[in-house]
Amino acid sequence: MRREYIKNLEITSSGIPVHKSCICHCLKYSFGICNLQHSEICNNCEELFNFFDLVKTHISDDELHEVLDDYLKKLISWMGHHA
Repeated sequence: MRREYIKNLEITSSGIPVHKSCICHCLKYSFGICNLQHSEICNNCEELFNFFDLVKTHISDDELHEVLDDYLKKLISWMGHHA
């Protein structure tokens, strides 16, 4: 998963992060320097979000929904940190 994630990150030869339309792969956004639109979610990221949504549909406890949302945020953060 991490290898595929890294392939979608882009930095110019001068070390400047490149804007990506998928917010999960936009390093400029993660650094707080992107003010452009993020109009799409790539298939891999969409599958990850769909997986968490599917798990939530089989769980009726709202507290567990919040825990799953927290895990998803941590996973996205981890992927960015290890890129």
